[in-house]
Amino acid sequence: MTLFDLSGKIYFGARFLSLDADQEKKVLTSQSDIIFILEGEAILSFSDNDPKTIHEGHMLFLPPGIDCHFSIKKHIHVLVLEIGDLAAVCYHFLPTDMIPSIPLNESLFYTLDLKIQLYRWLVNMKDYLQDGRFDDTLISIKTFELFYLIKHCYSIEELGKFFAPAMQDEYKFALFILSHYGSVKTAEELAHLSNYSFSAFEKQFRKVFGMAPYRWMLQRKIRKVYREIYETSIPLKVIADEFGFSGLSQLSDFCRKHFGLSPVAIRNKRKNNEEL
Repeated sequence: MTLFDLSGKIYFGARFLSLDADQEKKVLTSQSDIIFILEGEAILSFSDNDPKTIHEGHMLFLPPGIDCHFSIKKHIHVLVLEIGDLAAVCYHFLPTDMIPSIPLNESLFYTLDLKIQLYRWLVNMKDYLQDGRFDDTLISIKTFELFYLIKHCYSIEELGKFFAPAMQDEYKFALFILSHYGSVKTAEELAHLSNYSFSAFEKQFRKVFGMAPYRWMLQRKIRKVYREIYETSIPLKVIADEFGFSGLSQLSDFCRKHFGLSPVAIRNKRKNNEEL
């Protein structure tokens, strides 16, 4: 039997956090974070992706370098477990075929329901933390125990989806794109920002997102423009400026082409729905 070296250089950390309802918290991860929601409810958002509701009984993985936002709906109490080299830990403790070809989930957030074995582990962790008995060796042992538990509590497919952002280059590429595409206007600028040649960038982009970068960026723009008009009260002139249109006329042409309605008609559609 091969034992994992407890004297290795992998960093582990753990802390409990409590946040009241209606609080907002921004998180920029520096390590791989596994978040266990013991109670409460929050809405998690990343870039302009559809928000995801997380609540008591969920376990969530956040890869390094992700900038996300938590909006607390009900008082929430969570354990945050930080792992310096998740790939190394997964390699030692989880099945080697854990990462199959998984369709890309653009939200990059995949939650697992907590099993009873993990609740028992969490109670034990809480006792250790509250008593101030944690040291580097103990937290390493408890982290390894966690990985033994999840190996037997979840299927290979579930674990693959859960840890994929840290294990697949495609997910790392997707994370970069989703984090930075809003700061550029063209696919060429995005390729330059990612330090790819444009041909290599386009090839990788098609592999990950299944379409050309220009088409993908256009689809995101179409969706964001509609949301801004339909879901907010931001003046149309401000929206036109925000998305780089030369004026209200060009914004109107864009909306008629893609939605079959003028910006004013889209906004009136929301008002009419609210009155029903």
